[in-house]
Amino acid sequence: MASTGSISFGGLASGLDTTQLIENLMTVESKPLTRLENKKTELDSQYDTYTTMKSNLNELKTLVSALKSSDTFGVFSASSSDEEALTLSASTSANEGTYSIKILSLAQAETLSSNSYAYTENNLNLTGEILINGNSFSVSSTDSLIDIRNGINALDAGVTANILKVSNGDNRLIISSDTAGEEGIFIANVGSTDILGNLGFTDGTKSIREFSNGSVLSASFESSTATVGSLFDISSGVSGNVAIRDESLSIDLSKDTLNSIRDKINNLGLTGVTASIESQTENNATTYRLAITGTEDFTDDNNILETLGIFEGGRSGISKTVETGVLYSNNSENSVKYADSNTHLSQLGAEVQGGETETITISGTNLDGSAVSKTIEISSNTNIDDILTGIEEAYSGNVTASIENGKIQVKSNETGSSSLEFRIFAHNENGGTLDFGTISTTANGRERLLAEGGNARILVNNIEVSRDSNEVNDVLTGLNLTLKKADQDTTLSITVERNTDEIKDKIQEFITVYNEFIDFVDENSQYNEEENVAGPLLGDLTTRSILSRIRESLRTSVFGDDLSYNQLVQIGIESTADGKLELDTAKLMDAMDENVDSVVSLFSATRKSSDNDISFVYHSEKTKSGTYAVTITQAAEQAEVISDVSQEDIQSGTLKITDNFGYTIEFGYDSGMTFDDIANALAVEAQTSYSEILRSDTGLSQSANQDPVTQNTAISEIAGVQINENDTITINGTSRSGKEYQRIISLGGSENVTMQDILDAVEAIADNEVNATIDTGGKILIEDTQTGTNKFSFSIETTVEGLDFGTISSIQKGRNRVNIEASVTENNRLRINHSSYGSNNTLTISGGSGLGLADGEYAGVDVAGTINGVTGTGSGQSLSASASDTNARGIVIRTKITPEELAFEGPSQGTITLISGIADLLYSDLNAITNPVDGFIQAKIDSVELSRESVATQIDNTTARLDQRRQMYVKKFTELERAMASLESMQQSLSASLSALPSASLFS
Repeated sequence: MASTGSISFGGLASGLDTTQLIENLMTVESKPLTRLENKKTELDSQYDTYTTMKSNLNELKTLVSALKSSDTFGVFSASSSDEEALTLSASTSANEGTYSIKILSLAQAETLSSNSYAYTENNLNLTGEILINGNSFSVSSTDSLIDIRNGINALDAGVTANILKVSNGDNRLIISSDTAGEEGIFIANVGSTDILGNLGFTDGTKSIREFSNGSVLSASFESSTATVGSLFDISSGVSGNVAIRDESLSIDLSKDTLNSIRDKINNLGLTGVTASIESQTENNATTYRLAITGTEDFTDDNNILETLGIFEGGRSGISKTVETGVLYSNNSENSVKYADSNTHLSQLGAEVQGGETETITISGTNLDGSAVSKTIEISSNTNIDDILTGIEEAYSGNVTASIENGKIQVKSNETGSSSLEFRIFAHNENGGTLDFGTISTTANGRERLLAEGGNARILVNNIEVSRDSNEVNDVLTGLNLTLKKADQDTTLSITVERNTDEIKDKIQEFITVYNEFIDFVDENSQYNEEENVAGPLLGDLTTRSILSRIRESLRTSVFGDDLSYNQLVQIGIESTADGKLELDTAKLMDAMDENVDSVVSLFSATRKSSDNDISFVYHSEKTKSGTYAVTITQAAEQAEVISDVSQEDIQSGTLKITDNFGYTIEFGYDSGMTFDDIANALAVEAQTSYSEILRSDTGLSQSANQDPVTQNTAISEIAGVQINENDTITINGTSRSGKEYQRIISLGGSENVTMQDILDAVEAIADNEVNATIDTGGKILIEDTQTGTNKFSFSIETTVEGLDFGTISSIQKGRNRVNIEASVTENNRLRINHSSYGSNNTLTISGGSGLGLADGEYAGVDVAGTINGVTGTGSGQSLSASASDTNARGIVIRTKITPEELAFEGPSQGTITLISGIADLLYSDLNAITNPVDGFIQAKIDSVELSRESVATQIDNTTARLDQRRQMYVKKFTELERAMASLESMQQSLSASLSALPSASLFS
């Protein structure tokens, strides 16, 4: 049957098998399509094979990348002789060796305890202000123990406050430093009220807080020119008189700075007494301290010196104390005379006349918890002093017994909590009336200083070092020590060894992946004789080129003056007959034991410099191994400006300095300042970053009392406001990145919309990257949550009658740290310079005439010179080889040579040497092979893909032509059948007509 659509023809008229005829014809016509489909299958196989090959080579490249890094060979294992006392880890910069360690003490954080309180939620009725690590905290009369705890924790002052429940009715506030170290917690009273003493943190005594190198030191301050009150954010003005060697001086912390206090002390003119400002910079932050030498004779008034951190309150512990009832010398409460140590017990009611005796029993618990029991026989001569001696003997000398105001007191000789219990009982055998009354505890033993802040102290090879943490990572290069247990009598041993097993495993992993790649190539390069099919890589020139390039790198000999091994075969990596690699583990381990540095150089790139003034920083894959001469013709310099007047000629003004990033410092100076003062102030300001603060210029008031609005004030409660049904408030804003947002609040006559809703909308449209509040003047205050520059902007528009939020503008610009430094030269001139080198790093000065600084822009100087005799490109202190030098291109060196040193030494700065190890070379080859843009294999994949697309298009076109051809054949055979059927019908019609004629008529 032949078919076209739903109609079939089977040679009904012609008797021919037209279906088969068409199929036979199409078979002949389809031969080109079959060839194309076979080609497509072949190309698909090639594409998949090359894609897999690229993936395999990228995996190999990753492993080679590790082997070309010297860090891979810097794998060390470190062990401790007692891991319960010391554990450690090693980085790639460690060195093999054995060290002795003795842990003398562990670092611990300081912890303080308050008095004991029966309740945590009751008002303490205390009022005053304290400092904790330089953060001010005010205590009000309504504050409870919980309130104080929460307030201290909210300071984020580097301490944590908790409430410790010792027992029912014994709750204590515990303050712990968040960091260990002897610096501990700086805690001080502000003003005359002894809040710390009232809380029980201090004992009422004072002493010098820190004495070092002959100087009494204050606390650390962020500035020496800002007032102390502003630096500590003290809420109330604190002033008073301080005496030094009985010489009085007045200090007002709301007005005085460290510099002014220094000057006041020096102006006293005390013999041998001097005051100065010491500065210290750590982690790019500079702090200042007042240092007073020549005396420790101070008198503090109004806790001024305590606030400054010169004095600190004593922190001695409290001993447990118990006492009897009151004893009167004539055994009568009506007597006004208390018993004392000379009072005889017969005067207190003991019936011991006429040679009679009675007994007294002393019992209880000693400090260590052991039972105490002692019986004393009393006679007419026995007095209170005898009883006191008996008590002390009963407690083995662990207590002190005394009598005060008629009460016998028993006090522990040790501070802190103890098991001390005391009872005394008169037996009155002769009918006496001696009675010691009720025994009560007058002081629970406790420590104010629960843990003293202390540094870790260790002996390393008999050299003592001290650190403020039990994690010590800067004593032995590349080793991090974790101190766990101190024992001054035990010496620990630590051993650092190169982890050769891990290095061996990395090399073996590379060999395994390399061999898998060879297997992959072999499997796809075979000819299948049974199926008469060639593998996709058989005879492939690209594959052959890749293998040749890789094997050439593996056979490379690496040469260097101090290399013991030049080829892989020397360390046990050999080629097999089938082109794979195999590892002789024993030979590799022997090589690493003998000269591990040479093994490292065999794999990785080695960069050397012959002169200390230059360092070899970088080379690219295009850099060739070799030794290259370096000349420096111009040393790098920083942009700088130096004053041309002496300190005595300083005049008042405002200095403005802007770096090349647009960050600006504005600093007011006057004739009373020294260059040291100015340099210190500029250094602090340069390291300070600021958050953007914006504020509306209109303060809103409440209609009820004309007080400024708060966040809880309803819009309807604002003075002069009349809300209508369709009124809206529209907040427009720009986020940090510059995206614009809008939020519309519909009032609809509602009285429920408050200022907090406005603040929430402001924060929301800024992606919650700002905090919005109401200041004390009823103005909207918006503060960036981060420091630095931003693109924030805000405006508030409203249709509400009588409501005007005003314009919101910046009152403090956000700013990152400014890249400048300030110092005083040897000839006492002010020097301001950029913190980086080069012509791109500029600073602009204005307003410096009063300091002898010329206004203008100042630029640094880039280094200039040659590498391999070709002029390089300088950028700051870095010099890059010329891209036109096909050998040295990609090299970057850095030099710290100064113009003065260059003038003395001359331009020749020695040589730099690059020794490219085998892994370094192989990585460059693999990178070129697998480069996703123009790599060998990518070019092949792209070529195959183009061929696939071309063949696919040809297949589509050929298929379409064959479909047309089939339709033509069907049409032709259909027409033939119709014609044959028509002829047959005519024949039948003629036959019928002839048959209908009379037979006679045919012959008539």
